[in-house]
Amino acid sequence: MKCTILGCGSSRGVPEVACSCYVCSSKNKKDKRTRSSILIESEKTKIIVDTSPDLRQQLLSNNISKIDCVLYTHAHFDHIAGADDLKPIIQLSGYNKIPAFMHNFTKKMITTRLNYAFNDITEGYSPFLDLQIFRDDLFWYNDIAVQPFLQQHGTIYSSGFRFGELAYSTDVHYIEEKYLHFLYGIKIWIISCMRYFGTKTHFGLEAVMQYIEKIKPDFVILTHMGHNLGYDELCYLLPKNIRPAYDGMSIVFNK
Repeated sequence: MKCTILGCGSSRGVPEVACSCYVCSSKNKKDKRTRSSILIESEKTKIIVDTSPDLRQQLLSNNISKIDCVLYTHAHFDHIAGADDLKPIIQLSGYNKIPAFMHNFTKKMITTRLNYAFNDITEGYSPFLDLQIFRDDLFWYNDIAVQPFLQQHGTIYSSGFRFGELAYSTDVHYIEEKYLHFLYGIKIWIISCMRYFGTKTHFGLEAVMQYIEKIKPDFVILTHMGHNLGYDELCYLLPKNIRPAYDGMSIVFNK
């Protein structure tokens, strides 16, 4: 199995518009972050998690010409706005639609914001996403096992996902104890870290370190990073088993 970090930036991306801070003006390519998304792939199947506003650029940069389904973490704009960029892939594959999996908490908001993607409401514009609801149970898509779990993200829930030895948690500020058990035993955790200090909607580095101590994964990758966090600075400060993500980063793991 392989995971590719398509984007690891926060909702504004890095560099931010009209900002000249030391990270936004960095010459290190690993400080250039598109909005957060990942690709999970086996020999047979490719699953994308979220369709960021930068999806077109991400697909082109990673030479991706096949997507079998989409998993949505939640319906905030920086995680859904690039859905239309799936259309060429869907058309080339011969599909009319591809499945879009989400929790029932996400359904109302995403089907309102992307109504046309799920429903035939405008002549000449066919829907291209097939709504699928998951709950807390493990499910399989082709040969990939997906274990969803809920995370608190401000006043809403987002969905985290476990794929065998790897888990992905973005846009989260708290995980209830009853959902933490889905994470025990993972080897690799890709986890949201917005800045050094947390907010009411996002983990900061301090909270990330506390959750790492609970779960004890072998390796941790920080994602959904804002322009407060520089790649080289994080590499210097953190232990070698905790690394910042960068766009295009690839991780191999077991089912």
